[in-house]
Amino acid sequence: MQTDLRPSQDTLALTRQAIQSNQVQIDALIEESISNGKAQGALWGLLNEKAAQLKLERERLLLEQKRLCEALTPLEKTL
Repeated sequence: MQTDLRPSQDTLALTRQAIQSNQVQIDALIEESISNGKAQGALWGLLNEKAAQLKLERERLLLEQKRLCEALTPLEKTL
């Protein structure tokens, strides 16, 4: 039964890793724009667009993580 859970557990681990990577990218964008004080005009628009894309990706990954956790929890309890 444990081997049946392996693909879902691996997917969950990859999803968590992607969430962490996504957060690092968001943090880097924020840090860069704050520290250099040059985020104005077109650059500011580009940063906002990228941040919005990263936020959507993060939301998608969090939903995937929730789905995987919900699928795994009942299966793990039967072991």
